Amino acid sequence: MGKEFLPTVDAQNGEDWYNSNRNHGVHVAGSIAASGINGKGVTGAIPDQGICLMVIRVFADDGGASLAKLVEGIIYAANEGAKVINMSLGTKSNKSSLRDAIAYAHSKGAILVGSAGNKNENAPNYPAAYPEVVGVAAVDSNKNRAWFSNFGSFVSVSAPGVSQLSTSPRWGSTPYTVIED
Repeated sequence: MGKEFLPTVDAQNGEDWYNSNRNHGVHVAGSIAASGINGKGVTGAIPDQGICLMVIRVFADDGGASLAKLVEGIIYAANEGAKVINMSLGTKSNKSSLRDAIAYAHSKGAILVGSAGNKNENAPNYPAAYPEVVGVAAVDSNKNRAWFSNFGSFVSVSAPGVSQLSTSPRWGSTPYTVIED
């Protein structure tokens, strides 16, 4: 993507985050910061701004994750000085360990952003539903709520979330993928 990446927890363990079987993190990183000056692919929301991405992978290759791993990732990011912590994930569990990690990162000055969720329901999705977190719902190209996006009073803002091209590798002939949900 033409960006500087800080060493990650995965990299320290010899794991390869950008070639994992799960491409959501690569997609989100591209949506944020894909370089627009390389003449290839897509341009992220804040391309070529001298930002540095810190990738903290909390999901396993099979898609499973634990609350403990998420809490560990949030605390790690805060301790490493992350200015923005994006959490394109969520749970219905409002646990004190997650609440405490969010409060800790917020106290360190981090801006926290979280997914409203993808279940098409009026139900809180954590960490997006915490007051310190900007909860983001998805809209389509007509600015209508995406068919899958959660909704409710915990949502702070909506953003494009349907048929968004990004930098995810894809099996087949095209190097990009569309994530519908």
